[in-house]
Amino acid sequence: MVGPDHPLRGAPTVQLRALADCSRFLECHRDSGLRAQVDAACNRARTNRQIVCEMRNPADLAALALNGLGVTIVPLQVAQAATTTSQRPSVLRLADPRAVQPVAFVYRDPAPANPAAQAFIRLIDSRWPSNAGASSQSSASLA
Repeated sequence: MVGPDHPLRGAPTVQLRALADCSRFLECHRDSGLRAQVDAACNRARTNRQIVCEMRNPADLAALALNGLGVTIVPLQVAQAATTTSQRPSVLRLADPRAVQPVAFVYRDPAPANPAAQAFIRLIDSRWPSNAGASSQSSASLA
């Protein structure tokens, strides 16, 4: 995510190296899974970034980025929730296809008898393709 005056705003995708070359980064704290994913993406891109702020809440990072205080890499769902329609050009997709955060949902077989648990499993299965009927997996893209 970038601010309203960032030169890369509106780009359909962005190379991490290009973003790092012209930006100050707002990052999740070092002990977070998201930070590990961003560090890995930077390593793959063979680039360093200037980190000016660390926070624990990705939604707070998104808000700061939208106000032009730096750029941040957060899950796409966080970026979309933080933006209005007019702010959507501030949400950029990384060109790195490996920049994803795996999500897994596992349940026992046979499925639980509890009606609420069954409804939850049906909801998950309707949103993500099943893997052998015993677990569902998806990947959350980073924006």
